Amino acid sequence: MIKAVPFLLIFLGTLFSCLGDDPVTVSFDGTEIDPELFTLPEGFVFHRNNSPSYPDLRLSVRETVGSEQPRFSLSKEYLVPLKDRNDYRESMNPDEIHKEGLPLVPLSSWEYAGRGVMVKGLSPADREYPLVKWRHLVLDWNNPPDPVLSDRIEKALTEYLGAAGPDTSPAIVWLGAVGDMMLQRGIEDMLINRPDGKEKTFSDLLPQLSAFDLLMGNLEGAVTRRGSKTPKSYNFRFRPEVLAPLGQAGFDYLSLTNNHCYDYGEEGFLDTLEYLEEYGIRTSGAAESPEEALEPALFTLRGLTVRILSVGAYPRERNGFNGESEARVTADRAGILWYGKEALSAISGFSDDEGIDIVMVHGGHEWQRVPDDEQRSRYRSIIDAGADIVFGSHPHVLQGAESYKGGVIYYSLGNFLFNGMEEMPYAEDSLVASLGVCGGKILYRRDIPVRINGPSVRIDKSGRITAQFRDLSEGLSLP
Repeated sequence: MIKAVPFLLIFLGTLFSCLGDDPVTVSFDGTEIDPELFTLPEGFVFHRNNSPSYPDLRLSVRETVGSEQPRFSLSKEYLVPLKDRNDYRESMNPDEIHKEGLPLVPLSSWEYAGRGVMVKGLSPADREYPLVKWRHLVLDWNNPPDPVLSDRIEKALTEYLGAAGPDTSPAIVWLGAVGDMMLQRGIEDMLINRPDGKEKTFSDLLPQLSAFDLLMGNLEGAVTRRGSKTPKSYNFRFRPEVLAPLGQAGFDYLSLTNNHCYDYGEEGFLDTLEYLEEYGIRTSGAAESPEEALEPALFTLRGLTVRILSVGAYPRERNGFNGESEARVTADRAGILWYGKEALSAISGFSDDEGIDIVMVHGGHEWQRVPDDEQRSRYRSIIDAGADIVFGSHPHVLQGAESYKGGVIYYSLGNFLFNGMEEMPYAEDSLVASLGVCGGKILYRRDIPVRINGPSVRIDKSGRITAQFRDLSEGLSLP
């Protein structure tokens, strides 16, 4: 809370008016006070800097940094260590931060997407967070005051400064995203039929997934029991019951704007929309009409508004399937939103600076580890249109991530659940993107490397996938 010093002195003047016959002289260090701003009552004398007498009470403002709130705090400001773009440390201790001279940036003016460092594993949302700059009053008495007088003044100050309400910490909302999820080849059987199906499928990653405030993924296939196969190389279809364990594992949103959403035609596509709604999992960019497809999914998480829109941008398949012409939503056909002027205009229309706007794009080229110029231009244009985060899928391998104009772009998160990829180079290397957001700003990035092992996925502790992803990301910044 912030209090204007002159008004505080008016308050103190009122307090001192009943203190007795002997005047109490008060000075305020470092501030020129205009006497016309307030009138001192009888018994209260403000000590001017040029007065020969020493004041009974000196009020001064001091700034200190720490987790404990001073008794007479006027304001507070959270400071966040700013790391270099190629510094991947998630947390540091205060000694390291001080020794390396990392800048401490006020949270209120933060604009460095994903480059904050946690302190001893703590964020500003934690009460013990040590980098809080307090601006507070200090009371210095010339002579030991009467205890009754001292208690009355300190009690009145405490009540006055606390009148704005209880102290609160900012909320950090954690957003998670994974890549392609293809649930055949034993995965849906394990999730549906085994009591420990979630634990077997997600193994040591399950607690991480469940902890996200919002978790997103790309579902590669139709959720249906009906429909005829669309002529193409691969057709994926899942039983509706598989959505229950996915929701229990933490998934809140599944993107459908991919090249497998129409594997069982419009009938299977419409069934997928219906089953997602039945099981309480959201989607967007996939609808019965173009107007509906342009509407983002809306989430409100501890005061933060998050909007998500999915779009298709993948090339024609070698088997001839063309998503833009065969799966795109039209006035006469349910389908998916396609990347282009209409989608970019919709993003510009709903995005704002207060919330977080996410676009999930199914695009790029399969098995290509570095995004080409067209892919980079498209994904950057989405940030230019107003999005804060772009999550890419379709290449089936990891591509790098970059910060761009205050936003973050993950060009491809690779496969996440996709059995049968052991013969394809890098196809079993995956990543969970984890972003900590505060007040509409991307404060932290904590990417979790994972490895596919048949029908399950597990955190990779070897360091190999992390190093690979960092190399891919750093390569995006090279000329």
